[in-house]
Amino acid sequence: MTHMPLEVAGNLFILGAVLLGPFLLGALERNLEAFLLVMGIGSALVSSVLSPHLVADALRSPLPITAAVAVSGGLFAAGRRQVARVVEALAARWELPR
Repeated sequence: MTHMPLEVAGNLFILGAVLLGPFLLGALERNLEAFLLVMGIGSALVSSVLSPHLVADALRSPLPITAAVAVSGGLFAAGRRQVARVVEALAARWELPR
């Protein structure tokens, strides 16, 4: 019988924790982002791939989506009143309840 490599066993354990943990423990569900961060770091450690390059990529990769969400949120906030007026006018025109 062959033995499962430690990396595979460790990552299977982490996968099980990620899939089941938030359903079984409310504290994990409430702190999901921190839990997933810890599990990701644990997986990188178990797999022996944690490096300065990986950390730099992990810090750099979310920046474009963060910028897109910030710009979208700003545009929505700036145009919210105009959109509300258009919706009110359409609702009045089609006699829809508000």
